[in-house]
Amino acid sequence: MGRMETRQLHTVGEVARLARVTVRTLHHYDRIGLLVPSGRAENGYRLYAYDDLERLRQIRLLRELRFSLDAIGRMLDAPAYDRRSALEAQRELLRERQKRTDSIIRGVDRALRAMDEEHRRHIDRWFYPCSHDMHRNLAEMYTADPRFEAYFEKRGKGLAVFVQDAIRANEARWRNRRDVSA
Repeated sequence: MGRMETRQLHTVGEVARLARVTVRTLHHYDRIGLLVPSGRAENGYRLYAYDDLERLRQIRLLRELRFSLDAIGRMLDAPAYDRRSALEAQRELLRERQKRTDSIIRGVDRALRAMDEEHRRHIDRWFYPCSHDMHRNLAEMYTADPRFEAYFEKRGKGLAVFVQDAIRANEARWRNRRDVSA
């Protein structure tokens, strides 16, 4: 393209920062024709206009939805491309992904509750009586006592705090169920 007014344009570095992508990504998109900058500075540097930023926003959203770069290029360049319809379809895909994610989170929560209760029962069966209150107090030691913390941390960074939080949540759920039924 010809020379353009530079105050309306952004450098590749500015666009990378604004869009939270790498300069390398923008160069790649230019090379494959997916996002060709509207202009070039006299030194040959890429310059992006507002419409380029809008196209990049669409590209990022479609990438987030797991579309390939080829498919994104075909969609955005299709003569019948309707931005509103595309956004509505993207919103629907995101809602479906959210439903799947929510379902996975519920499964993880169920597994955590079972893990917490299994942990307490294991202690109760093999070591000493371990009520929910005792289990909560034991969890406090997991981060307060360096020996306990080291035991968990060598198995995974942050594990002592994770187990402690899981036990606290399990004890709070148990207490709420107990209070409701009383």
